[in-house]
Amino acid sequence: ISQAGLICCHSTQRQRARSSSAGTIERRASTPFSEPCSTCLRILVGPAHFGGRTHQLQLHAVSLALAERGHAVTYATAQETEQQLAPLLGRVRIVGAAEECWPLRLDLELALRAARGEPEAQVRADLLDAACDAAERFFCDERIRSLADEHFDVAVVDVGALSGHLLADALHPSPQVHYMCYPPAAGQGQGRTILAAAAAARRAGPRLQALRASVGAPPKQECSKCHVLTVVGHSAAFVPPDARASLPLGAESCCGSVLASQPAEPLPPPLAEWADAAGSGGFVVVSLGSWADGACTALGKDGAVRDALASLGLPAIWKTTFSSSSGAPNVRTAPWLPQRALLAHRCCRLLVCHGGANSISEACGSGVPVVALHVAWDQPQNAARVAALRLGAALPLSECTAASLLAAMRGVLDDPETPRRAAEMADAMARRDSGAHGAARLVERAVRMAESR
Repeated sequence: ISQAGLICCHSTQRQRARSSSAGTIERRASTPFSEPCSTCLRILVGPAHFGGRTHQLQLHAVSLALAERGHAVTYATAQETEQQLAPLLGRVRIVGAAEECWPLRLDLELALRAARGEPEAQVRADLLDAACDAAERFFCDERIRSLADEHFDVAVVDVGALSGHLLADALHPSPQVHYMCYPPAAGQGQGRTILAAAAAARRAGPRLQALRASVGAPPKQECSKCHVLTVVGHSAAFVPPDARASLPLGAESCCGSVLASQPAEPLPPPLAEWADAAGSGGFVVVSLGSWADGACTALGKDGAVRDALASLGLPAIWKTTFSSSSGAPNVRTAPWLPQRALLAHRCCRLLVCHGGANSISEACGSGVPVVALHVAWDQPQNAARVAALRLGAALPLSECTAASLLAAMRGVLDDPETPRRAAEMADAMARRDSGAHGAARLVERAVRMAESR
């Protein structure tokens, strides 16, 4: 990170892609298992403007898969630290601003307003205003603005990130891949998102037009003619059939979780000993995501979660900053957990989560039933899908009490069919999902489809 607060890291461990006299790109070296593509593409990925890490981590995985397949990848980022970007260093080109464009508190504040029943239209309009604020800060950076002057064969955009859409439109007529970090709901297979719904708010119109002009993006109606392919980072086995059918490539558009498809790291020895000690009775994992943990505190639900876990009696490990576990000797707390490794452990019987896309994918991929304490955004629809597939139970966090959470957990744990269905879902995902490299192949396919038009 330079004194100007910018990040601009270029590959040092791999051969850089460079233009030849014929105007083609030489393919970079790739790993033996990356199924390299025969043509090197210049690909722009990002950014993700959300306080949570779900979007960023998934774009990281897609970027790395594209790089391993021999493509020249530029990752545009905002507010990620050097430590968070470490997996990408030396493998992709990173350009971005270190300034915090989208504070984590924004996710929490807006989600709490939605959870407390404020009119949806007002919350969504304020969300779009916040996205415009983030985009304005993002495009103040000259290095970000200069990306619009470069040539890219395709832009991979987080479907909910306004800045990414503006940057991709500035690259018109390059094709775009709209990457969805969460599964579309029934009837929303084309990727109707929070921001897309909020875009109808009239008050944001002038700001959006000014932003488009500032980055050199042509009128939206002109950009609508470019080729767009929607890619869903969730399993086709989980996405509702009508949502799959309305995607451009149907079920093929669902590559599965780009994170859950990766091997889990082994548990650290102290945690491994704790998990092994649970024995046949098993243990429970509680993890409420990047900002939903704060929602749990703001809604006064920490005590209810603790008391429900204490009454359940099973060993439980809870990712939380809520340190008071008095009266709950079976509950262990930590500010961070290796969630995927815990879910992969043979003794894990249940995940209590916020219904986030990554948590749901990881639980489904591990065959672990879920109790989803959903708050807002995509979480209610994810939780509803869990309940519809009978993979667990759904409960709004705002309505959670010790008694209702205990009943939900016992209902899932006492039903012998739930773990069987969870195991079947894990098997289906293992057979069907292609993960990060599947997403990378869909990006390549988008370019071929655009060229054939």
